[in-house]
Amino acid sequence: MKKCSHCGKENEDNAAFCSECGTAFPRIDDSAAKFDSSDRFASSSNSSPAFASTSDVSSSDDDSTAKVLAILGFVLTLAGVGGIVGLILAIISLNKDKAGKYRGFNIATIVLFVLSAVAGVIFFIFFLITLLAGATAGI
Repeated sequence: MKKCSHCGKENEDNAAFCSECGTAFPRIDDSAAKFDSSDRFASSSNSSPAFASTSDVSSSDDDSTAKVLAILGFVLTLAGVGGIVGLILAIISLNKDKAGKYRGFNIATIVLFVLSAVAGVIFFIFFLITLLAGATAGI
């Protein structure tokens, strides 16, 4: 028998409410939350923990960091002002991007950097050839 905390009336053990005053009894369920040794609350075996673990939080932080680095690296490389910085940011983003969401973006940044570096080397070679041709023609 349960005793009502409000009016003191004795009620059946399976009663959800007091038969005298209608006060709700606290619900006690064996499958309710129990304290787990890993400092998380776990309910029944098919439900997820009530608190996220620190690895869940850090992976979402890594994900947002990877996104920012991927975009910043691409923009810097595309603008041509920070090619090597963009390359470094893309490589760091590839390392932080565990799920591979931004892998294509990072690969595009690396390819763009390589293409711009090759174009720069070709331009420099043509510049040297033109400079040398002009110097020898003037002699």
